[in-house]
Amino acid sequence: AAPPPLLPQAGQQQSGAAAVIEGSLGALLADLRALLRLRCIVWWTAWALWMNPVHGLAMTYWQALVRSKHILSDHNGTLLASMYLVAAFFTFASGNAVSLQRRTSAIIVASVLGAGLLLMQVVEESRQWPIYFWLLLYQCLFEVTTAISTFQVGAEVTQLSTKAGPSSPGATAACRPAEPIAAANGGVSPPRRMSMLRGSSNGSAVRQTARLTALFSATAIASNANENVILWVVNRWRSMDVRFFALGSCLVTCSVALGAAWCAEEWASRRAACGRGSCMAEKACCERLAAPLLLQEPSID
Repeated sequence: AAPPPLLPQAGQQQSGAAAVIEGSLGALLADLRALLRLRCIVWWTAWALWMNPVHGLAMTYWQALVRSKHILSDHNGTLLASMYLVAAFFTFASGNAVSLQRRTSAIIVASVLGAGLLLMQVVEESRQWPIYFWLLLYQCLFEVTTAISTFQVGAEVTQLSTKAGPSSPGATAACRPAEPIAAANGGVSPPRRMSMLRGSSNGSAVRQTARLTALFSATAIASNANENVILWVVNRWRSMDVRFFALGSCLVTCSVALGAAWCAEEWASRRAACGRGSCMAEKACCERLAAPLLLQEPSID
């Protein structure tokens, strides 16, 4: 007898592979949504959506800005190498600074505001070396803050992946304690499916890599889209001074919005803390009033 045809088996294999890919993608998107609900990651994502596009445009147009100011001497290559060298030094020096790994909101608001003011100061200068100096400070600020963001986001994702063990020094103070994915999803565990995030022999390392890759990829896509929008807007002006001033004004405006969000967050946190404190004080008062009644012996008629 002739063997049965292999087409149904091939079709079953293709459908099984499609189901595995669909399950992996669904689990990856579920993890990404859970990550974007965490306070630390939300703050650094908002920072990256504005700082990364503006930094890319500033590094693209700064030489044209120098030429537009009729500066004949050319030390742009020296400045470019010095910017990355000095920025790398400050980034290395800030690696062990625990104070820089705390107060996420304050660091973000201050860095965005400082970057915007530095770009606006570059526009105000007309001599070569002051321009180079302010650009150098801008580059150092961006690189150091990028290193801090990478550390804090990595620590948060590591806590989510391991779900056990102490966190890195400064991570708990920088970001609120990370919760399991089930807690971040409102107490409902994501469906168990065969995926690249769950099912490998070294599950913790795979989860960390997958989540970081998904988060950084999504942030890069959104940042590039935002950069194209900003580029489309600033290209309407021919003057490089106006373009740089617009980039700095954009960051200053963004810092004001982030500062307002920070104040609202602090107000809500203190209000919740006061509510919990008043409840605990009321409970303690009730316990003090009830203590004599509990200690009083029953009378015998």
